[in-house]
Amino acid sequence: MSPVIHKAMEIRFGGIQKSSLIDYPGKVSCVLFVQGCNFRCPFCHNPEFVLPNMFMQRLDNDFVLDF
Repeated sequence: MSPVIHKAMEIRFGGIQKSSLIDYPGKVSCVLFVQGCNFRCPFCHNPEFVLPNMFMQRLDNDFVLDF
């Protein structure tokens, strides 16, 4: 297993937006939401990804890597 893929296995993916036209103006992008952010921003749009007791079901890493 490559180091990049091995490192990705440690990431908890909480969601995916397969195509977005608003996150990077003028470009089509894919947005991954990861669980366990430690910034605690008061304006956070996804607080359910911050605290472990609020984590929703995580996405399977193979699903994300295959996309």
